Amino acid sequence: MFESIKPSLKILVVDDDPAVITLIKDNLSTRGYQVFVARDGEEAMENLNLHHPHLVILDMMMPRVDGYEVCTRIKTHPLTRHIPVIMLTAKKEKESHATVTAGQMADRYISKPFDILELEEMVWELLKPGDDR
Repeated sequence: MFESIKPSLKILVVDDDPAVITLIKDNLSTRGYQVFVARDGEEAMENLNLHHPHLVILDMMMPRVDGYEVCTRIKTHPLTRHIPVIMLTAKKEKESHATVTAGQMADRYISKPFDILELEEMVWELLKPGDDR
């Protein structure tokens, strides 16, 4: 399923948990993606402008600027609104206002703890070979 990944596809992983960052980065890097990392929302916005990723994996709850705000900025800006966003959250209340709103803005949504294979499938679906990104 993952054999035809374009090596130029860039993914920005945004999370304040080093273990989550390492898990995602290691797995996606072995699949051929270029993976960049940010540890909070402000760093995410800087990296978004610096690296121009093709996809963002974004934690909802972070210090300084939370994932909801980052997702809002990505999806409302004309130069970035096309970038797919996968939202991660540890929130257990799936029906909370913030969770529902973020789930509506993001292209995909996954709760922590997550299955890394499920996340890889989401990434694959959003960045399929043949997409002109």
